[in-house]
Amino acid sequence: MGSSETVCHYCGVSYLVFHEFQRLQERLRAAERELESRGGGAEREQLEELRTTHSQLCDRLCVLGQQLDGEKAERADVERQLEMERERSRRLG
Repeated sequence: MGSSETVCHYCGVSYLVFHEFQRLQERLRAAERELESRGGGAEREQLEELRTTHSQLCDRLCVLGQQLDGEKAERADVERQLEMERERSRRLG
């Protein structure tokens, strides 16, 4: 084969080299897509973990809020009972 059959007439680059260059570019693009998908997957996993943690913390906060309300109500009852006992002691005393 003559060079006229293996070399581009416009730029002078060998068709074999040009073909190899294109093949390497495609492999690079495929590797970049794979890295992006893996990186994106890790970010998605991290985001899902954060959402789960957030949901668990919100649930826990709700439970603690209910417990706090119960404790406040119980304290108010104890204070009322204590006040009633003081009044009773004063009357008897």
